[in-house]
Amino acid sequence: MLIWNTVVLKQSTLKDIFDALCLYHQKDFPRLPKYSSFVSHCHRVLPQFIDLLEQLLQTSDIGIVDSSMIEVCKLHRSDSHKVAQGKA
Repeated sequence: MLIWNTVVLKQSTLKDIFDALCLYHQKDFPRLPKYSSFVSHCHRVLPQFIDLLEQLLQTSDIGIVDSSMIEVCKLHRSDSHKVAQGKA
């Protein structure tokens, strides 16, 4: 569920994943632990997930690209920029 919710459903926090499990998969996981135990279990399996990911990346043509925004400059004077004025 961790991999599915992260990759397919684009949930980025353990809290989001846990809330979705509680809301939509109560019948699938009737003995779902409390949130703190869920987080502990997630941290416990993290090294195994990293090993799995490394194996997948070595044996296939799968690549991972990070598309997060990178702050290029401070925007404290963004209203007074002259370059590309009216465009950016």
